[in-house]
Amino acid sequence: MLNTTHCCAYGTAGALDLAVVEAACLRGSETPYRKVLSAFIPEQERFFFDGYVNPLKEPRDLRQLVEDGLAGRCSLQPVGSEVSPGVWIGAGAQVDPSVSITGPAFIGAGSRIAESCTIKGSSSIERDCEIDCGTTVDQSSVLQGLYVGVALNLHRSVVTRNKLFHLDRNVEVEIDDDRLLGTTKIAPIQRAAAFGGGDTK
Repeated sequence: MLNTTHCCAYGTAGALDLAVVEAACLRGSETPYRKVLSAFIPEQERFFFDGYVNPLKEPRDLRQLVEDGLAGRCSLQPVGSEVSPGVWIGAGAQVDPSVSITGPAFIGAGSRIAESCTIKGSSSIERDCEIDCGTTVDQSSVLQGLYVGVALNLHRSVVTRNKLFHLDRNVEVEIDDDRLLGTTKIAPIQRAAAFGGGDTK
């Protein structure tokens, strides 16, 4: 137990931008909180945390979290059924029988993976996504509710709405053609109803 009113957390890479302050020190004070907290800085103690830390400041941090979660290196757990070793599929997702999935990989609830797609390299496809025919998703993350077009090759990328961030080149590209990248054409609620009774693979 730390004997202090102000404690800052540190990880193996330094400060975690996280502090714990005894609330009694702030109650009843007419001084702005920022000024009160500043006065505690010289008296602060350090709490060293040796567990898993990820700052989630950049797209590469998100990719690292996904990879660590799928590999069991942190407490993040895929929400779905493990249908084969290292392959998790969420409720109501549809995966065409021709799709090749190499674990670890995650496909979120209500997503649809069309014919002849390839999913590999610790990739994650979040809920309510649609990956169209012949597309490869390799070492990449596709965020919720996105459409990825026909015969594309996503490699080492994080995909958001109309944007693709390439991790190795450290480049963000905006894509205005919704035939290549956009939001799903079926609303999430409709998708859940349409695919809720489908089989998973």
